[in-house]
Amino acid sequence: MKEAQTIGLLCFMDEASTEHYVGGFSFFHKHYYANDGMLKVAMQAPDDFKQITSLMKENRWDDITDELVKGGKAAKKHGADFIVIVTTAMHKTADAVTEHTGLPVLHIADTAIQGMREMETNKAIILASKPLMKDNFLNDRFKDAGITLKSPVGEDICRLEYIRKAAHDGNLSEADTRKFYHILSLYDTSSLLILCSKFNKLLKPNAHEHRDFWENSKHCVGGKSIYAQSAANGHIRAAVKKAFEK
Repeated sequence: MKEAQTIGLLCFMDEASTEHYVGGFSFFHKHYYANDGMLKVAMQAPDDFKQITSLMKENRWDDITDELVKGGKAAKKHGADFIVIVTTAMHKTADAVTEHTGLPVLHIADTAIQGMREMETNKAIILASKPLMKDNFLNDRFKDAGITLKSPVGEDICRLEYIRKAAHDGNLSEADTRKFYHILSLYDTSSLLILCSKFNKLLKPNAHEHRDFWENSKHCVGGKSIYAQSAANGHIRAAVKKAFEK
């Protein structure tokens, strides 16, 4: 049996996203690769997530990049064969991490592109945090793959950000959910790309965080069927699959 590759996991956003990835690795390994051996992960995280949050608020991406590069180098020392960066936003550092560590980064955009090809679609509305919906730095990468991403516009971005935060804090109301579906119904699309996993629960309130969003899933929005892909879960799935590639 070929020994599994070691995943270098860089968790530099917050505890919730870290738990989502670690839990996802465990779930996907248990249900799909348990007979292929142990999943090896070299995880790196900051001493204090608040430090990274402060740097993001001040738009100090050079400093954030330095932190992830340090994390990537440490993961390499612990045997990492490739890097997985937690959360979409932190992929702004991906090129620098590869350049300074010599390790490939399994990019969340590339795994999302593969997911959209599985959906047989070349366009989607994105659901993400407010900064990413206003300035999606991944657009060119998707465009090069022949995929068009569109963001909600105007006040809809602010409304979705409020709903996202309510979902994050566990304060989501039925009115918030109705508003969420109403906003989606205003946009002409047959597919969604979820770049923030907090939106998963809005599409499927009783969903298991990992089990129900491994594959592209179909939902009814405004009387029409829409396919949705959770970029984070697709990223996790691809990472575990890559670790056990023959």
